[in-house]
Amino acid sequence: MPGRHSTFSLFRLAAAFVLTLVVLVCSAPRSSAQHGALSAPADLQRLVQTAATIVAMTGNFILNNQLTYRDNRLTGFRFVKGLLGFYAISSVGALTNVGVASWLYAYEPVWWLAGLAGALMGVVWNYSMSTLLVWRAK
Repeated sequence: MPGRHSTFSLFRLAAAFVLTLVVLVCSAPRSSAQHGALSAPADLQRLVQTAATIVAMTGNFILNNQLTYRDNRLTGFRFVKGLLGFYAISSVGALTNVGVASWLYAYEPVWWLAGLAGALMGVVWNYSMSTLLVWRAK
């Protein structure tokens, strides 16, 4: 069984990988829109952002299930139950991320600092709660 430090490092690596993919996918329509080739309405943007979030959560869950928590890998019905639990935990993590970032930005309007603080809170929440509730020892 990997140590807590290495498990958290793998968790962060999986999250960073999936986040990078989502940013690349979501930035493509924006680049085109900036050049006048595509004018996406706000509803389409929300739909794309929601879909990207679900894809990111799913990808993150699969990577963590295969790599980070390989010693407690979920299969069959436990996989589905774990994925649904991970969605719930990650949703709270996303709200925590946005809340912390918004609060910090209101007091110190440095976008990267606010974003980093929010992301850190989200990762810590997601790791702690998913370790405790989704991939708990059998």
